[in-house]
Amino acid sequence: MDKSNDKTKSVRCIRDIREFPPESYRLPQDGRKWKVLCKERRAIANHIATYANGDGTSIKAGVKRWVKEIGVSRATIFRRLDDLRKLGVLRDKQGLTGENGTALRSLDVSRLKMPGEAGAEVSGSQEKSQIHGAPEVSDSTSEVSGSRPEVSGSQSRSLTIAETQPSLLPSTNRPSNRPQNLMGRLAGIHKDAGKGQLSRGGLKDVQTLPEKYGVDEDTVERVYRHWLGDRNIEGLKHPLIKFAEEFPESLDAVRVQEKRSANQVENTRKIAESEAALAEWRKQLERLTELPSINGRDRGSDEWVREVNTWLEANPKPAWLVERDDGGLTSIEYADSIIEMRILLGRRHAEDVLAAAHANEI
Repeated sequence: MDKSNDKTKSVRCIRDIREFPPESYRLPQDGRKWKVLCKERRAIANHIATYANGDGTSIKAGVKRWVKEIGVSRATIFRRLDDLRKLGVLRDKQGLTGENGTALRSLDVSRLKMPGEAGAEVSGSQEKSQIHGAPEVSDSTSEVSGSRPEVSGSQSRSLTIAETQPSLLPSTNRPSNRPQNLMGRLAGIHKDAGKGQLSRGGLKDVQTLPEKYGVDEDTVERVYRHWLGDRNIEGLKHPLIKFAEEFPESLDAVRVQEKRSANQVENTRKIAESEAALAEWRKQLERLTELPSINGRDRGSDEWVREVNTWLEANPKPAWLVERDDGGLTSIEYADSIIEMRILLGRRHAEDVLAAAHANEI
């Protein structure tokens, strides 16, 4: 078997599948979140192709390895593999690699279509029918979209306020269209963070947070934005359930962060003043201890050390301020080490002078 030729074919296969954009992975039922789904499908298909032969066959690597290499959950891998089968790109399993081995898979790159080719994308009328004709679902399974579909002028005039969905953009961008309900605002935060659509599962628990913790809904929004930035929600079907459980810890973190922000300007000023005072004090101490003598006391002698201590009593060491993790200020004991070093250098100087005097006598 010509291994070099097989390797060339494999590289060509990988290169070919890489040519197809995310739009080539679109399915009719994707709806408004199709872009995120297509990117996930494309990323997984391209990764799987690195394990295939030149013709797309003999993919022996398994889900466990892909979870580790791609960095997504098992549930996401299985969902996207199913999607690739629906597209025809991933063929049905063809046995196992061994008695207890992984499934043997293969790819059919020819089933992918470039955008614009027949069967490559969902038609406009098809997509609209999915959006407007979708039935309502329960709180545990439904998802809130980050924006409503566009409608024509005549349609928009006929729609009542109750029929339109509120904009989920942050209030800082569109205050006049800020959603009146908490779910809409949380969904907007979720979407702006690039997390896609937000499930309503857990909403009832979230709605009890203001009364339970004595906060308002604006605080819940700020805490959710913070929680979403720190929390890995990959694989969470209903993030609001986990958010409600972890709300107390996130609330404390937000309060610390906001306290720190409020104190930051004042803290910065105080820290700068302490650093300047310490630098000036150190300069004066170094200048004093570099002198050959202080009040007639030779540098490094016991009398000289007492003179230095007298100066220190008249010029107390300043505090060096730094910021704590909670946003407050604390002082660091740094000046003592400077004093010890200056006295040590004076002592060594006296020893050097004495050694030089003995050498001259000899």
